[in-house]
Amino acid sequence: MKFLPENVSTYGGAIDSLGLLITVTVGACLLIAEVVLIAAAIVYRQREGKPASYIQGECWKQLKWIMIPVIIVVLLDCFIDAKTHTTWVLIKGGTPKADQTVRIVAQQYYYSFTLAGADGELDTADDITTINELHVPVDANVIFELEAKDMLHSLWVPALRLKQDALPGRTITGWFNATTPGEYEIACAELCGVGHSAMRATLLVHTTDSFDRWQAEELAPVTSAIEQNATGATP
Repeated sequence: MKFLPENVSTYGGAIDSLGLLITVTVGACLLIAEVVLIAAAIVYRQREGKPASYIQGECWKQLKWIMIPVIIVVLLDCFIDAKTHTTWVLIKGGTPKADQTVRIVAQQYYYSFTLAGADGELDTADDITTINELHVPVDANVIFELEAKDMLHSLWVPALRLKQDALPGRTITGWFNATTPGEYEIACAELCGVGHSAMRATLLVHTTDSFDRWQAEELAPVTSAIEQNATGATP
């Protein structure tokens, strides 16, 4: 039984491993603590002829029940922090060389995606803009610029293990690399109004040939217009 969505991201495995580490570590500590608590309640339960005593907790014999668990928890926390830092550096420590660039604008209640064309630059004639559909090639480093037009949103792609808040007035840069062709859900993970639950889009990961064909089809009207302007022909 799978407890998590399919992972199609190059860094998704690191995030899943981190989540598993935290779950197992915290779960084990919880189990041990509950066993000790229940055992103490049974062993030291009220008995006839044995009155309760007040414990000040001033000697090591008593303090060790607090200090030893505290030390263990701190050490485990440092270990988890070290693993978290490694994953953070992998994802947020820098962006790889871009194979594809896209601007993502979130607003009530849809996403618009503007892909840079063959020149690799946004805001040029060969840009492609789509609504609620993000097309990318497989095994490509996709660098995105995320913006919010009206209020706080949160870009969430479970299959990529990607969740990034979008704030009005700020442009947030991130990246991903999808490893498996297919269609994957994009949602908004921040309550943004009455239409929040309907704010969904689709990530379409193409094979290289499929993406090239899709891009050529989308650019065909633009290319035709440019050629007609260059020759002075009337469309």
